[in-house]
Amino acid sequence: MSLQPNYPVENAGLQYINGLQLAYVGTTSFSVATGQTRDSTNINDIKVTAALTVSISASGVNGLDTGTIAASTLYYVFAIGNSCANDPTVATNASGGGVFQAGQALISLSRTAPVLPTGFDMFKRIGAIRVNGSTHVEPFNQTGLGNNRTMRYQAPVAPGSASTAGSTTYTTIGTLTALVPQIACEVLVSAALTPNSAGNVLYLAPYGNTAIASNGFADALSAEVTGHAQQATMRTPGALNAAGTPIIEVDYATTSGSDTVAFLVVGYVDQV
Repeated sequence: MSLQPNYPVENAGLQYINGLQLAYVGTTSFSVATGQTRDSTNINDIKVTAALTVSISASGVNGLDTGTIAASTLYYVFAIGNSCANDPTVATNASGGGVFQAGQALISLSRTAPVLPTGFDMFKRIGAIRVNGSTHVEPFNQTGLGNNRTMRYQAPVAPGSASTAGSTTYTTIGTLTALVPQIACEVLVSAALTPNSAGNVLYLAPYGNTAIASNGFADALSAEVTGHAQQATMRTPGALNAAGTPIIEVDYATTSGSDTVAFLVVGYVDQV
């Protein structure tokens, strides 16, 4: 005899994403692979049935939602779809059973509220791209199949207003606004330290860290030879400040202002 539940249990849909990987194509475009995802409301599915090419020079579907592209700016990438069975802007499907609209793509400055083109009423963020100082797509590589996807820049980028050596209390490594999504995420940071004394060390930690740096909570980079750079790529959480901006802090625990330090953002672990 098979057992039956005595009371119904609500089954909340999983906010999944399958496929839909982003790939660099050229200075003005990137591609979105086929796949499907739950929409942002976790009610409907968006299906991309054919690979898409998205152009930062285009407007609307498979382009920018509104305005014009700006240099040195992060843009969010969305899969978009249509749930309206009687929408006159789309064609009837082959079986005659109402209307079918294959998923398309869109880029936007907004992480949560893209301006949808006519005929579309649902969306889901599937990644982000950076437009560099030449107003070109920053070459990248995206890996991962689920909700956590790692983005790596082909040429690591220095954060804005980057920190200099010498501080013995935590301070930001620089501005990450145009380099990573504005969410709490792990950031891949390449740090290079050239010390004036052997054994000088710096620590990276998420925003708001008050722990003693040497207790293992922070990531450490130690340079053992005077005048020679020590370099490492560290995967450090970027916690959000009061303004909702991810921040990574650095503590130059045993360095001085005569040390040389440089930071580059290699990429980040996106959460879509």
